[in-house]
Amino acid sequence: MTVDRSTLLDCLADWGRTVEKFHRLPADRQAAFLLRQGYPRFGDLLAHVTGWWQEGIHVVEGARADAHFVYAEPDTDAFNARVVKHAQGQNEAALEAQFEAMRVRMAHLVEESPAEVLAHPLAQAWLSADILEHYEEHRLPATVFLALGSNLGDRLANLHTAVDALAPEVRVWAKSRVYETPPWGYADQPAFLNMAVQAETDLTPEALLRRLKQIEVEVGRQPSFRYGPRQIDLDILFYDDLVLESDVLTVPHPRLHERAFVLVPLLDLAPEWMHPVLGKSVASLLTGQDQSGIHLYME
Repeated sequence: MTVDRSTLLDCLADWGRTVEKFHRLPADRQAAFLLRQGYPRFGDLLAHVTGWWQEGIHVVEGARADAHFVYAEPDTDAFNARVVKHAQGQNEAALEAQFEAMRVRMAHLVEESPAEVLAHPLAQAWLSADILEHYEEHRLPATVFLALGSNLGDRLANLHTAVDALAPEVRVWAKSRVYETPPWGYADQPAFLNMAVQAETDLTPEALLRRLKQIEVEVGRQPSFRYGPRQIDLDILFYDDLVLESDVLTVPHPRLHERAFVLVPLLDLAPEWMHPVLGKSVASLLTGQDQSGIHLYME
């Protein structure tokens, strides 16, 4: 399948946001990401990408100059060793500056190259590998906030079982306190226990939703009517700052700003997190909400 110009440019823009996002992560999450990636510093990862982008630019420029351009790919191990040697002794700021300069150069090349050049088999192979595949290989996990609720059976045990079941696909970094809350949407049912978690995942939003639905079944949720009683309920509240509306999923959760029983636990985790559609923080969204009947649950 041919990779088109807009896909390449969108991915290059995502690369730029990845650097910004990494620096917003707490130090422990930065360290965990680098450990999984196998790099001692974030700058070393960027140097690796920068080096291969340089080769990709050489290929595209060659194809642009000569449709019959032939390129001998370097030995991967030897090339990576040169990249590592180049990065040694340079500080992170210098490596990030080199990465950004190369990213801008790559974007300009993609924008300016004729369609037939981008469609050249060599150019396609290198651009796809350098930009798209490297991004998937090195992209940061998404920060997600999930809501959990239960009002049937051992409510507290249901919550704990669901949280434990999230791993390894979803790595929980923080858990809110547990709150007892009145039912919402249908009053004639037991009170709920609600909580929220902050986590990270490499799953796409749709794949995350499927995993959450699997966990609901594993914990024992049975089919019921809308807003009815349930052993467990798992919802995606935020997925980074993504705004998504599809046939199966809306992100951010379309009703989270109306629900104090969601916002109160979320306030424990991220009072300043901004709703990407409404432009308000979690704390602001909770202001003026009816919080009567919501109580901290003593475990």
